[in-house]
Amino acid sequence: MGMQLWINEPTILFHKDYILELWPFENLSYTQKINAITRMIIILAIIGLIVTNSYYIVVVALIALLVILFLSKTKEEPSKTKKSDVEPFMNNTYVHPESKKVALKSDFEKGTNQNPFGNVLLTDINDNPNKKPAPPSFIKEVGEDIKQNIEQMVLENNPHIKDKQGNLWDEFQSDRSNHTFYSTANTRVVNDQGSYADFLYGNMTSSKESNVNGALMRTKNNSRYTLY
Repeated sequence: MGMQLWINEPTILFHKDYILELWPFENLSYTQKINAITRMIIILAIIGLIVTNSYYIVVVALIALLVILFLSKTKEEPSKTKKSDVEPFMNNTYVHPESKKVALKSDFEKGTNQNPFGNVLLTDINDNPNKKPAPPSFIKEVGEDIKQNIEQMVLENNPHIKDKQGNLWDEFQSDRSNHTFYSTANTRVVNDQGSYADFLYGNMTSSKESNVNGALMRTKNNSRYTLY
């Protein structure tokens, strides 16, 4: 357990091992810096009270301590929920198996014997332009479906194979032969790339046009062009 903040353990301000920590140096932890600033404020308030005999210094010191306390508490609150905020997909949220099956059927294109990984085929451009994306293969159910489709494809292409399971060596060989195949980054039919390129670049003026804009660009970049 690390060092306690002075509000949780006030005696830490007068601990013999830390009492000389009066300035928030960089090598100190966040809690040590807060405690060091608090010690310095208390010492300066005592010295100011003795020298000036004014209680305003004590009031200012108390306000400063309250501000430090508020800032330290606001820093602690986000740290308590940091794990659930930054990595929400790591939460132990239970998903009903039936709900997962419905989502896989409605939102993704199921693989087939001819296309186990659900990648885009050339025939999909005309025959299936609205093809759904392939399901995520890292899900256990999807991985099992891919394996079954591959086994079925092997049996169809090799009728002489009677037992699709085989022995342990056959399983190993099958896994080794499949590790180079995967679902591509985009498993949907590519949309209108021409319109997308026009959206990105539009009618960007270069130095090649035979018009006023082209002449202006050639003049602007005359160090790169020879004018005849």
